[in-house]
Amino acid sequence: MPSPSLFDQHFSPAEQAKLAAWLDENPAMSVDDFRALLAERGLEVGRTTAHKEKRRIEDLGRRLRTSRHAMDALAEGLEDKDDSKRSRALIEMARTIVFEFQEALLERQGSLDAKDVARLGRLLKDLMMAGRYNQDFEAKHREKVLQEAAEAVDRAAEHLKQSQNMTSAEMAAAFRRALSEV
Repeated sequence: MPSPSLFDQHFSPAEQAKLAAWLDENPAMSVDDFRALLAERGLEVGRTTAHKEKRRIEDLGRRLRTSRHAMDALAEGLEDKDDSKRSRALIEMARTIVFEFQEALLERQGSLDAKDVARLGRLLKDLMMAGRYNQDFEAKHREKVLQEAAEAVDRAAEHLKQSQNMTSAEMAAAFRRALSEV
């Protein structure tokens, strides 16, 4: 079993993902600048190692970006579907991510230790919690919008009550105006 690189020992997979996102936003970063960035974060490495890790992290960034695009396309395709189908699709994606993470660890290390299994568990927990937070946010947002719409309709109805000589087209326009304020 090959021993983990200094880079893997120093940075957790989450930190490596952050570095990948940062490199993705700064594609013109030179190897020397990347080496300086690593030194700022407490890892002194040679230029060759910095180049190798930069390439590996850029590849991780590309895979994350591809995954993000796939997730966006999946979400777009499931927009009109019910929440249970969307949740099942997200769970399946989580399984795929965990499998790929486990496969990468096995490739690099030859076996999984207790720390790796704990990381996988945390990864799943965090992923599921993020999905739950998103569902809660959407539900609260939907409730707020519905409440504001109901209040706008009530205001428009009160206004219409005061002016009884309005045509149906004028009433409909008044309701549309009230709803557009939401």
